[in-house]
Amino acid sequence: MEVLQEKQFSKSLSFRAEEADSGSVTGCPSVMGVLDWDCDVILPGAFKTALPNFIQAGTILNDHQRKIDCIVGYPTVAEERGNVLYSEFKFHSDDHSQDVRTKMRERIEAGKDVGLSIGFATSPDNYQYHRSGKDLLDYVKAQGYDLSLFDTKAIQSHRGTCQTISKIDFLMEYSLTPVPANSQALVSSVKAIQDEIPVEEPVKGGDEITTETEDIGAGEASAKAREWKWLKFKQSVLEAL
Repeated sequence: MEVLQEKQFSKSLSFRAEEADSGSVTGCPSVMGVLDWDCDVILPGAFKTALPNFIQAGTILNDHQRKIDCIVGYPTVAEERGNVLYSEFKFHSDDHSQDVRTKMRERIEAGKDVGLSIGFATSPDNYQYHRSGKDLLDYVKAQGYDLSLFDTKAIQSHRGTCQTISKIDFLMEYSLTPVPANSQALVSSVKAIQDEIPVEEPVKGGDEITTETEDIGAGEASAKAREWKWLKFKQSVLEAL
């Protein structure tokens, strides 16, 4: 069964207005090689096979609200650059999408945070479980990964269980969200909109997950967390019907 997850990344943002068409954004919805709030590390290269379909079918949402009227934009560029998932998207021209763009632009101009969060699905076979951050780094080194693409200091200091994700099977969306979770991703530019245009757990970000790992193994703890998130997602789908 595919495991659906949402992961959030955020940073203090820099604003740069540019001449543009319908208003667009460049930024980094995910950073690989970083230990996130779920104690997962997405490995460099994990997104590559999922990106062509994301460009064609993916969406930009308002805080992971999976309803047609909560789609605020569509991706135009998505590619891995080192350990960063770089992306560009354009806002739709409807009033709701432009309201979201205005709020994001105002927050950036004021020096406030705007988070980005990915929604993806992957098979449990793409998870590898580790007893500690040190074990994780030993594993990726043995697999031939470039350690310069990893936040080795933070990972090394992690004493609990953690996971690596080697492949993202489906990148379905990323969202604009107010809840920060990781300090290494950002919106780098919000382009200006023309006057003629009328004016997107725990799921981390979402709900909190707490797991006790002292008495259970890494695989069992992570499986329980993923099962919990999957049930929360199914519940949200049922509530939306």
